[in-house]
Amino acid sequence: MESLPMTTLVPPLNPTVSTHTRAVMRSPLTLSTHIGVKTYNRTFKRLEAALFLADVLVLLRGRASHDYAAEITQVHSAMDQELTRLSALVTAEQQWITKALKAAPRDAEVQYTDPVTLNLTLRTPRARPYVTLLTRLEQTLCSVDQAWYHGLIPTAEQLKRGNLLFRHFYRACGVIERLAWGLGRRVRDAQDGAATVNASPDYHAMLLKRTGSGPAHADAPDAPAPDEAADAMTAEESASLEATEALVASLTPVVGEAQETEPTFDDPTNTPTFASTPEPTVTLLETINPGLRSLEEPPSRVRELFRAQGASV
Repeated sequence: MESLPMTTLVPPLNPTVSTHTRAVMRSPLTLSTHIGVKTYNRTFKRLEAALFLADVLVLLRGRASHDYAAEITQVHSAMDQELTRLSALVTAEQQWITKALKAAPRDAEVQYTDPVTLNLTLRTPRARPYVTLLTRLEQTLCSVDQAWYHGLIPTAEQLKRGNLLFRHFYRACGVIERLAWGLGRRVRDAQDGAATVNASPDYHAMLLKRTGSGPAHADAPDAPAPDEAADAMTAEESASLEATEALVASLTPVVGEAQETEPTFDDPTNTPTFASTPEPTVTLLETINPGLRSLEEPPSRVRELFRAQGASV
């Protein structure tokens, strides 16, 4: 039986290239301490996704992004204030431990059994300050361990300082995550042509509290973080990350999707396509009743509020 001649597959000329590419930044992070690793495990992915949602994707929705430009700026300001508050706390802790270490001997350094160096991927430059904060957190925790091993602080103080820092990082992550959810939902619903664009009362109250005069409660949270002993993300935290990524997916432009474009006015006969479109009702959050609850509910409560309003996250 004669064999058929083999055909050679010729690659197509000038192939179409996927547009699924984006600018990212790689940032190294070395972790050695237990609290440092736990803080990274339970906050970084959630916070990076939330910042990507609130900083990049909400700006890609054409007219909806334009209509909500003032609110987007307001949310960015609130997020920046939360990171500034966290930075001030880390600075205070660094100053405290630096004074405590003045009496430490110079001939011995604390070693760690399982240090790890990560190469983090950042989808927005707004995540860079948090990586810097994680680096400073790790440095502070190492100094606390150094002071503890040299007998300069008792064990109870060493544990207290680590838990204090973890709770503040956990709190900041939750605040930024819920701000991103509220903003992402409003822009998404407006872009989808929803008749009314609502957000949870918590989102309104959180913005009112953080814009203008800043956080009303900058002191340390007294209550422990949920499941504080967990070293990795809990089921609820994983669900929070999934909810954020779902919003990311819903706001990410699809390849081939018709994009809204602003009309050009070079041709006097060219009438703006949105001239007859009624303006959506957008309530600036500065005018919202300041009597709204300022409680910052956990993610599970936020999802309940979303479901109660008939919207999915």
